[in-house]
Order: sequence, then C-alpha cells, then structure tokens
Amino acid sequence: MKSIIENAVIIFVTVITLIILSILDKVYALPAIAKYVIILPIMALSFTALSRKFRYSTRFRVYYFMCACVILQFLLYLLDDSFFFRSISIQELNENREALTVVNLVSVNFLFLCQLFYFFNGKISKQYLVLEFAALILFISLNIVLFANYYYNTGLSFKGDIVNDFNISLYFSIVTWTTLGYGDVLPHDSNRLIASIQALVGYVYMAILIGLILSFSHNQKTSQN
Repeated sequence: MKSIIENAVIIFVTVITLIILSILDKVYALPAIAKYVIILPIMALSFTALSRKFRYSTRFRVYYFMCACVILQFLLYLLDDSFFFRSISIQELNENREALTVVNLVSVNFLFLCQLFYFFNGKISKQYLVLEFAALILFISLNIVLFANYYYNTGLSFKGDIVNDFNISLYFSIVTWTTLGYGDVLPHDSNRLIASIQALVGYVYMAILIGLILSFSHNQKTSQN
C-alpha cells in the first residue's frame, strides 16, 4: 500500500510539473533547449523512482537513468508535432529535436563520467569488469546514434548538397567517432564544432575501452596463476 501511494505521488508531481511547464511555454515561449533541460531529468527521475524494485545498485541506477533519457527522446519525437499541446512550425520542430539531442548527449556523457569516477575509485570489483565493458559498449553505441541524430536534423554536405538522410548521418557519425575521416561526407556551419567534439570524445572512449580490455586480460592471467 505504501509503495502504491509513493508511486501515485510521483506521477502526480510529474503531471503537475509538466502542466506548469506547458503554461509557462504558452505564456513566455520557452526556448527549445530550456524545455528539454527541464523535462528530461524530471521524467527520467520519475521513471527511475517508479521502478524502485529494480534498483539494486548505484551502477544500475546510472544505466537505467541513461536509458530512460534516450527512450524518452524517441517518445517525445512521436509527440513533437503537438509538443506542449500547441502546433509548431517545421523550424520549431527542428529546433526541438536538435535541443533534445544535445541535452541527451550531455546527460549520457555526464552519467558516463560519474560512472568512470566510480570505477577509478576502486568501488567496482574485478568480477564486474565484464559488466563495465558491456556498459561502455552501450555508452559508445548511444553516443554514435545520438550524434547521428543531430547530424540528421541539421544536415550534412554530401556531393555538394545539404542532405538530411539518417543512413548518411549514421555513417558520418561512425567515421567521425573512429577518426577515420574519409572526406566524402562533410559537416557544415555549426556541425563542424559538433563533429570536432565527437572526435575528441571518441578518442577518450576508445582509450578507456582499451584500458578495460587490458585490465580484464590482466585479471584473467592473475586468476589463472
């Protein structure tokens, strides 16, 4: 009974917050980035709180929060044509999608840094190295898809034309992340800075991935001896 009441309170507070946010948006026309900075943490925290029975560890809560944010991104994409109960133009729709992707990218990588700090402080035992490796692969995959989503919304230069194609965006995201840089697809305008940031983030992730592989290999040899 107590858990039912707690869940009801969480849902009620979330709904009231979204209603207030909707009213503020209608009155003050909040920027796209501001809406998602507010709405994503609120909804993701609600998702996490509603699934208390699954929260066995801090590590799992971090992963769950991250996945909840990304799932919410695609749910809000489906609702974006009537976002906050009002019709919006194509330009506003694109701004919403760009802002949503940026907020998700920042959230995912902030959570990754928190998890990395948790790992380097020795709070994760050797038996969880495989789990950490799998989690790192998940973080890398999410980053590649989220960056591709941003490029898809803003467009890329392909054969002299600006194209909005997800396959091309995903290809460019993978090439940029791995710092291959074939040059057949190019960023333009603000995308250049985003692509540079993605390449730097990719370097960091790949270095950590190699470190985890070496650590796992070392632990395997130690256990055998």
